[in-house]
Amino acid sequence: MKTARIFLWGWLLCGAPSLLWAAESRHEFIFEPGAGIQLKDPVVEGLDKNVDSFGDASAFFGAQYLWDPSQNLGIGLDINFLGDSSARRRLISGAPTAWQTKSLVVIAVLRYYVAATPFGKPYLLVGLGGHRTTLLVDDNLTPIIDSSRWGLASALGAGWDIPLRDPFLLGVESRWQFLSQTHYSLLSNSAGTTTATGGRAQPSSFDLLLRMGIRI
Repeated sequence: MKTARIFLWGWLLCGAPSLLWAAESRHEFIFEPGAGIQLKDPVVEGLDKNVDSFGDASAFFGAQYLWDPSQNLGIGLDINFLGDSSARRRLISGAPTAWQTKSLVVIAVLRYYVAATPFGKPYLLVGLGGHRTTLLVDDNLTPIIDSSRWGLASALGAGWDIPLRDPFLLGVESRWQFLSQTHYSLLSNSAGTTTATGGRAQPSSFDLLLRMGIRI
């Protein structure tokens, strides 16, 4: 029994990690610049309804690591950031109330190549993880909300990898990221300065990405 435990620990420490760097597997390191559109504006409770139902296009920056245990499958981690493109946008028509959101998303991803063609390899991607979203709101030029909250995140995407000379990678991807709703309280010093009672955001987005990197 003792010999079996020693063998198991030896394999976990030495044998298992070597599988990640086996000759059949590959490792991808990818940079993902792009743009995203927030699908739903935040809501500030106690104020009139929002004017806009969709956010503006915003800069998207991401980084991704994938381990490819086979030619068709990739497993890894994706970290991306999406921020509102405008400094602050009006929430109430004709009133000096504005908001801004910024989201950091960390998800585990699974990518699967569905086919191989002379012009590239189309794939599907799914992901699950979390997001940390910051909501900033001004009412009558006075900050009333400025805080960050964690929530669940998931992703569904489709893309196309363009063949390049090894080890370089180039591709495009469209991705829908669902970010769960987060709730925010007013700043303590804003009491009595606004009719707002709190805020909530669900900053899900549709993103278009350019993928650049290496596969080793």
